[in-house]
Amino acid sequence: MQFKTLPLSLDRNYLALGADMSTSIAFSTDNKVFISESMGTLSDPDNLSKYRATIDATISKFSPSKILCDLHPGYPSTRIARELSEQNNIPLQQVQHHIAHAHSAAFEHSLTDFVGIAADGMGYGTDGTIWGGEVFDNRKRVGSLEPQLQLGGDSATQFPEKMLVSVLANFLEQNEISKHVTLPQNDLSLLLQQREQQFNSPISTSTGRILDAASALLGFCKQREYPGSPAIILEQNSTTPYDLEPVIQKKDRTLLLTTPIFEFLIENRDKDNSRLAATVQQYLAEGFYKIADRGKPIVFSGGCANNKIMAEYLSSKNVMTNKNVPPGDGGISLGQLCLADSGD
Repeated sequence: MQFKTLPLSLDRNYLALGADMSTSIAFSTDNKVFISESMGTLSDPDNLSKYRATIDATISKFSPSKILCDLHPGYPSTRIARELSEQNNIPLQQVQHHIAHAHSAAFEHSLTDFVGIAADGMGYGTDGTIWGGEVFDNRKRVGSLEPQLQLGGDSATQFPEKMLVSVLANFLEQNEISKHVTLPQNDLSLLLQQREQQFNSPISTSTGRILDAASALLGFCKQREYPGSPAIILEQNSTTPYDLEPVIQKKDRTLLLTTPIFEFLIENRDKDNSRLAATVQQYLAEGFYKIADRGKPIVFSGGCANNKIMAEYLSSKNVMTNKNVPPGDGGISLGQLCLADSGD
Protein backbone atom coordinates (compact mmCIF):
# COMPACT_ATOMS: atom_id res chain seq x y z
CA MET A 1 0.00 0.00 0.00
CA GLN A 2 1.37 3.39 -1.02
CA PHE A 3 1.22 6.33 1.39
CA LYS A 4 1.26 9.95 0.30
CA THR A 5 3.30 12.44 2.27
CA LEU A 6 1.15 15.50 2.93
CA PRO A 7 2.57 19.07 2.99
CA LEU A 8 1.64 19.31 6.66
CA SER A 9 3.38 18.96 9.98
CA LEU A 10 2.17 17.35 13.23
CA ASP A 11 4.33 16.89 16.29
CA ARG A 12 2.80 13.59 17.38
CA ASN A 13 3.29 9.88 16.81
CA TYR A 14 -0.30 8.78 16.15
CA LEU A 15 -2.25 6.39 13.93
CA ALA A 16 -5.77 7.23 12.65
CA LEU A 17 -7.97 4.47 11.23
CA GLY A 18 -10.60 6.53 9.40
CA ALA A 19 -14.27 5.56 9.13
CA ASP A 20 -16.03 3.01 6.90
CA MET A 21 -16.85 4.21 3.36
CA SER A 22 -13.89 4.84 1.02
CA THR A 23 -11.75 4.79 4.12
CA SER A 24 -8.07 5.53 4.47
CA ILE A 25 -5.58 5.39 7.32
CA ALA A 26 -3.19 8.18 8.26
CA PHE A 27 -0.29 8.50 10.63
CA SER A 28 2.02 11.20 11.88
CA THR A 29 5.62 10.73 12.95
CA ASP A 30 8.78 12.87 12.96
CA ASN A 31 6.67 15.97 12.23
CA LYS A 32 5.40 14.43 9.00
CA VAL A 33 1.89 13.32 8.01
CA PHE A 34 1.16 10.36 5.75
CA ILE A 35 -2.15 9.12 4.32
CA SER A 36 -3.02 5.98 2.39
CA GLU A 37 -5.12 5.74 -0.71
CA SER A 38 -8.79 4.86 -0.28
CA MET A 39 -9.36 1.21 0.51
CA GLY A 40 -13.07 1.15 -0.27
CA THR A 41 -15.95 0.24 1.97
CA LEU A 42 -15.05 -2.03 4.87
CA SER A 43 -18.25 -4.08 4.59
CA ASP A 44 -16.52 -5.74 1.63
CA PRO A 45 -14.40 -8.66 2.98
CA ASP A 46 -11.59 -8.09 0.45
CA ASN A 47 -11.37 -4.41 1.34
CA LEU A 48 -11.42 -5.21 5.04
CA SER A 49 -8.60 -7.74 4.60
CA LYS A 50 -6.49 -5.19 2.69
CA TYR A 51 -7.28 -2.55 5.32
CA ARG A 52 -6.21 -4.77 8.22
CA ALA A 53 -3.02 -5.85 6.44
CA THR A 54 -2.13 -2.20 5.80
CA ILE A 55 -2.66 -1.32 9.46
CA ASP A 56 -0.55 -4.25 10.65
CA ALA A 57 2.26 -3.37 8.24
CA THR A 58 2.16 0.26 9.34
CA ILE A 59 2.27 -0.54 13.05
CA SER A 60 5.21 -2.90 12.46
CA LYS A 61 7.25 0.02 11.10
CA PHE A 62 6.51 2.52 13.87
CA SER A 63 4.98 2.36 17.32
CA PRO A 64 2.11 4.84 17.65
CA SER A 65 1.51 6.34 21.07
CA LYS A 66 -2.22 6.76 20.33
CA ILE A 67 -4.82 5.22 18.01
CA LEU A 68 -7.75 7.25 16.69
CA CYS A 69 -10.98 6.07 15.11
CA ASP A 70 -14.58 7.04 14.37
CA LEU A 71 -17.25 7.38 17.05
CA HIS A 72 -19.59 4.86 15.36
CA PRO A 73 -19.72 1.72 17.54
CA GLY A 74 -20.58 -0.59 14.65
CA TYR A 75 -17.81 0.22 12.18
CA PRO A 76 -15.19 -2.49 11.53
CA SER A 77 -12.56 0.26 11.90
CA THR A 78 -13.81 0.96 15.43
CA ARG A 79 -13.65 -2.73 16.33
CA ILE A 80 -10.11 -3.03 14.97
CA ALA A 81 -9.05 0.13 16.79
CA ARG A 82 -10.29 -1.29 20.09
CA GLU A 83 -8.54 -4.60 19.46
CA LEU A 84 -5.23 -2.89 18.67
CA SER A 85 -5.55 -0.62 21.68
CA GLU A 86 -6.13 -3.54 24.04
CA GLN A 87 -3.56 -5.88 22.49
CA ASN A 88 -0.78 -3.29 22.40
CA ASN A 89 -1.75 -1.22 25.45
CA ILE A 90 -2.05 1.91 23.30
CA PRO A 91 -4.52 4.66 24.29
CA LEU A 92 -7.56 4.96 22.04
CA GLN A 93 -9.47 8.15 21.18
CA GLN A 94 -12.75 8.18 19.21
CA VAL A 95 -13.51 11.24 17.12
CA GLN A 96 -16.90 12.37 15.86
CA HIS A 97 -17.20 11.88 12.11
CA HIS A 98 -18.26 15.38 11.01
CA ILE A 99 -15.97 17.26 13.36
CA ALA A 100 -13.17 15.25 11.74
CA HIS A 101 -14.41 16.21 8.26
CA ALA A 102 -14.40 19.92 9.11
CA HIS A 103 -11.01 19.79 10.78
CA SER A 104 -9.41 17.93 7.88
CA ALA A 105 -10.16 20.91 5.62
CA ALA A 106 -9.26 23.49 8.26
CA PHE A 107 -5.90 21.83 8.90
CA GLU A 108 -5.07 21.86 5.19
CA HIS A 109 -5.63 25.64 5.20
CA SER A 110 -3.71 26.20 8.46
CA LEU A 111 -6.84 27.45 10.25
CA THR A 112 -7.16 27.32 14.02
CA ASP A 113 -10.28 29.49 14.42
CA PHE A 114 -12.94 28.76 11.82
CA VAL A 115 -16.47 27.63 11.03
CA GLY A 116 -16.86 24.24 9.38
CA ILE A 117 -19.70 22.89 7.24
CA ALA A 118 -19.78 19.08 7.08
CA ALA A 119 -22.37 17.51 4.79
CA ASP A 120 -22.67 13.87 3.77
CA GLY A 121 -24.83 10.77 3.98
CA MET A 122 -24.37 9.89 7.61
CA GLY A 123 -22.16 9.76 10.66
CA TYR A 124 -22.75 8.82 14.28
CA GLY A 125 -23.46 11.94 16.31
CA THR A 126 -22.36 12.63 19.86
CA ASP A 127 -26.05 12.47 20.85
CA GLY A 128 -26.51 9.03 19.30
CA THR A 129 -28.55 10.31 16.33
CA ILE A 130 -27.60 10.30 12.65
CA TRP A 131 -25.75 13.45 11.63
CA GLY A 132 -24.93 14.55 8.10
CA GLY A 133 -25.69 18.24 7.67
CA GLU A 134 -23.72 20.09 10.36
CA VAL A 135 -22.14 23.45 11.09
CA PHE A 136 -19.40 23.78 13.69
CA ASP A 137 -17.76 26.81 15.26
CA ASN A 138 -14.38 25.17 15.73
CA ARG A 139 -15.50 22.04 17.67
CA LYS A 140 -18.93 23.25 18.82
CA ARG A 141 -22.00 22.15 16.85
CA VAL A 142 -23.87 25.41 16.23
CA GLY A 143 -26.17 24.41 13.37
CA SER A 144 -27.61 21.55 11.38
CA LEU A 145 -30.31 20.54 8.97
CA GLU A 146 -33.80 20.13 10.40
CA PRO A 147 -34.04 16.74 12.16
CA GLN A 148 -36.17 14.29 10.19
CA LEU A 149 -37.15 10.69 10.97
CA GLN A 150 -35.30 8.24 8.73
CA LEU A 151 -37.98 5.60 8.15
CA GLY A 152 -36.59 2.09 7.99
CA GLY A 153 -33.21 3.14 9.35
CA ASP A 154 -30.39 2.14 7.00
CA SER A 155 -32.86 0.78 4.41
CA ALA A 156 -33.82 4.39 3.61
CA THR A 157 -30.42 4.76 1.94
CA GLN A 158 -31.36 1.95 -0.45
CA PHE A 159 -34.95 3.05 -1.02
CA PRO A 160 -35.17 6.89 -0.99
CA GLU A 161 -38.97 6.91 -1.07
CA LYS A 162 -38.91 5.90 2.61
CA MET A 163 -37.20 9.17 3.47
CA LEU A 164 -39.49 11.02 1.10
CA VAL A 165 -42.58 9.66 2.87
CA SER A 166 -41.20 10.79 6.21
CA VAL A 167 -40.70 14.39 5.05
CA LEU A 168 -43.96 14.62 3.12
CA ALA A 169 -45.84 13.43 6.22
CA ASN A 170 -44.83 16.68 7.90
CA PHE A 171 -47.44 18.51 5.80
CA LEU A 172 -49.50 15.98 3.80
CA GLU A 173 -52.04 13.28 4.66
CA GLN A 174 -51.66 9.72 3.39
CA ASN A 175 -54.01 10.14 0.43
CA GLU A 176 -51.92 13.11 -0.77
CA ILE A 177 -48.58 11.41 -0.14
CA SER A 178 -49.71 8.43 -2.22
CA LYS A 179 -49.88 10.71 -5.28
CA HIS A 180 -46.14 11.37 -5.09
CA VAL A 181 -44.71 7.89 -4.39
CA THR A 182 -44.80 4.53 -6.16
CA LEU A 183 -45.20 2.49 -2.98
CA PRO A 184 -48.22 0.18 -2.60
CA GLN A 185 -50.84 1.52 -0.17
CA ASN A 186 -50.12 -1.22 2.38
CA ASP A 187 -46.42 -0.37 2.41
CA LEU A 188 -47.18 3.33 2.70
CA SER A 189 -49.55 2.70 5.63
CA LEU A 190 -46.92 0.63 7.42
CA LEU A 191 -44.29 3.34 6.94
CA LEU A 192 -46.61 6.00 8.33
CA GLN A 193 -47.37 3.77 11.33
CA GLN A 194 -43.63 3.38 11.88
CA ARG A 195 -43.25 7.11 11.74
CA GLU A 196 -46.07 7.73 14.19
CA GLN A 197 -44.63 5.18 16.64
CA GLN A 198 -41.03 6.25 15.86
CA PHE A 199 -40.21 2.58 15.36
CA ASN A 200 -37.00 1.90 13.42
CA SER A 201 -37.05 5.59 12.54
CA PRO A 202 -33.89 7.24 13.87
CA ILE A 203 -33.52 11.00 13.92
CA SER A 204 -31.40 12.21 11.03
CA THR A 205 -29.89 15.51 9.89
CA SER A 206 -28.34 13.89 6.82
CA THR A 207 -27.87 16.00 3.71
CA GLY A 208 -27.56 12.87 1.62
CA ARG A 209 -30.99 11.59 2.63
CA ILE A 210 -32.60 14.93 1.71
CA LEU A 211 -30.98 14.86 -1.73
CA ASP A 212 -32.06 11.22 -2.14
CA ALA A 213 -35.65 12.04 -1.21
CA ALA A 214 -35.74 14.91 -3.70
CA SER A 215 -34.33 12.64 -6.41
CA ALA A 216 -37.11 10.14 -5.72
CA LEU A 217 -39.85 12.78 -5.72
CA LEU A 218 -38.67 14.24 -9.03
CA GLY A 219 -38.57 10.78 -10.59
CA PHE A 220 -34.82 10.57 -11.16
CA CYS A 221 -33.89 7.69 -8.87
CA LYS A 222 -36.07 5.52 -6.63
CA GLN A 223 -33.49 2.87 -5.71
CA ARG A 224 -29.81 3.23 -4.93
CA GLU A 225 -27.66 1.31 -7.41
CA TYR A 226 -24.24 2.46 -6.16
CA PRO A 227 -23.04 4.69 -3.29
CA GLY A 228 -24.67 8.09 -3.54
CA SER A 229 -26.48 7.31 -6.80
CA PRO A 230 -29.78 9.11 -6.06
CA ALA A 231 -27.98 12.34 -5.13
CA ILE A 232 -25.51 12.01 -8.01
CA ILE A 233 -28.31 11.50 -10.53
CA LEU A 234 -30.16 14.49 -9.07
CA GLU A 235 -27.08 16.64 -9.68
CA GLN A 236 -26.59 15.27 -13.19
CA ASN A 237 -30.13 16.32 -14.08
CA SER A 238 -29.84 19.85 -12.66
CA THR A 239 -29.82 23.10 -14.62
CA THR A 240 -30.63 26.59 -13.30
CA PRO A 241 -32.29 26.84 -9.86
CA TYR A 242 -35.42 28.75 -9.07
CA ASP A 243 -35.24 31.32 -6.27
CA LEU A 244 -36.07 29.78 -2.91
CA GLU A 245 -35.03 31.58 0.25
CA PRO A 246 -33.61 29.21 2.89
CA VAL A 247 -35.77 28.99 6.01
CA ILE A 248 -33.66 29.29 9.15
CA GLN A 249 -34.93 28.54 12.64
CA LYS A 250 -33.01 29.32 15.80
CA LYS A 251 -33.33 26.87 18.69
CA ASP A 252 -30.59 25.35 20.86
CA ARG A 253 -28.66 25.37 17.59
CA THR A 254 -29.56 27.06 14.31
CA LEU A 255 -31.59 24.82 11.99
CA LEU A 256 -31.84 24.94 8.21
CA LEU A 257 -35.37 23.65 7.63
CA THR A 258 -35.66 21.04 4.90
CA THR A 259 -39.44 20.52 4.91
CA PRO A 260 -39.93 23.83 2.99
CA ILE A 261 -37.90 22.38 0.11
CA PHE A 262 -40.48 19.64 -0.37
CA GLU A 263 -43.43 21.98 0.08
CA PHE A 264 -41.94 24.03 -2.77
CA LEU A 265 -41.38 20.94 -4.93
CA ILE A 266 -44.95 19.70 -4.40
CA GLU A 267 -46.41 23.14 -5.17
CA ASN A 268 -44.32 23.38 -8.35
CA ARG A 269 -44.45 19.85 -9.78
CA ASP A 270 -45.69 21.31 -13.09
CA LYS A 271 -42.43 23.23 -13.53
CA ASP A 272 -39.10 22.20 -15.06
CA ASN A 273 -37.80 19.13 -13.20
CA SER A 274 -34.18 19.99 -13.91
CA ARG A 275 -34.58 23.44 -12.43
CA LEU A 276 -36.37 22.00 -9.41
CA ALA A 277 -33.47 19.58 -8.92
CA ALA A 278 -30.97 22.43 -8.95
CA THR A 279 -33.14 24.40 -6.52
CA VAL A 280 -32.79 21.70 -3.85
CA GLN A 281 -28.99 21.80 -3.93
CA GLN A 282 -28.82 25.59 -4.15
CA TYR A 283 -31.18 25.92 -1.17
CA LEU A 284 -28.98 23.69 0.95
CA ALA A 285 -25.77 25.49 0.00
CA GLU A 286 -27.26 28.94 0.64
CA GLY A 287 -28.75 27.81 3.93
CA PHE A 288 -25.50 26.30 5.17
CA TYR A 289 -23.70 29.52 4.31
CA LYS A 290 -26.24 31.66 6.17
CA ILE A 291 -25.67 29.61 9.31
CA ALA A 292 -21.89 29.50 8.90
CA ASP A 293 -21.38 33.20 8.15
CA ARG A 294 -20.02 34.29 11.54
CA GLY A 295 -17.13 36.53 10.58
CA LYS A 296 -14.59 33.69 10.51
CA PRO A 297 -13.01 31.68 7.71
CA ILE A 298 -15.34 28.88 6.56
CA VAL A 299 -14.48 25.39 5.34
CA PHE A 300 -16.70 22.83 3.61
CA SER A 301 -16.03 19.09 3.77
CA GLY A 302 -17.81 15.73 3.65
CA GLY A 303 -19.05 13.79 0.65
CA CYS A 304 -21.40 16.60 -0.44
CA ALA A 305 -18.36 18.80 -1.10
CA ASN A 306 -18.11 16.74 -4.29
CA ASN A 307 -21.47 18.17 -5.39
CA LYS A 308 -20.58 20.88 -7.92
CA ILE A 309 -23.70 23.00 -7.37
CA MET A 310 -23.15 23.20 -3.64
CA ALA A 311 -19.36 23.49 -3.87
CA GLU A 312 -19.43 26.22 -6.53
CA TYR A 313 -21.91 28.34 -4.60
CA LEU A 314 -19.89 28.05 -1.40
CA SER A 315 -16.64 28.70 -3.27
CA SER A 316 -18.18 31.93 -4.60
CA LYS A 317 -18.49 32.96 -0.94
CA ASN A 318 -14.79 32.20 -0.35
CA VAL A 319 -15.54 28.98 1.51
CA MET A 320 -12.56 26.62 1.38
CA THR A 321 -12.49 22.85 0.95
CA ASN A 322 -9.86 20.09 1.06
CA LYS A 323 -6.80 20.41 -1.12
CA ASN A 324 -4.67 17.26 -0.78
CA VAL A 325 -7.09 14.70 0.67
CA PRO A 326 -10.61 13.79 -0.45
CA PRO A 327 -13.42 15.81 1.16
CA GLY A 328 -15.33 12.56 1.64
CA ASP A 329 -14.52 9.75 4.03
CA GLY A 330 -11.10 9.24 2.44
CA GLY A 331 -9.99 12.35 4.34
CA ILE A 332 -11.53 11.46 7.71
CA SER A 333 -8.29 9.93 9.02
CA LEU A 334 -6.49 13.25 8.58
CA GLY A 335 -9.20 15.03 10.55
CA GLN A 336 -8.86 12.44 13.30
CA LEU A 337 -5.14 13.16 13.58
CA CYS A 338 -5.86 16.89 13.86
CA LEU A 339 -8.31 16.34 16.71
CA ALA A 340 -6.13 14.04 18.79
CA ASP A 341 -5.94 15.19 22.43
CA SER A 342 -8.84 17.60 21.92
CA GLY A 343 -11.36 15.56 23.89
CA ASP A 344 -13.75 15.26 20.90
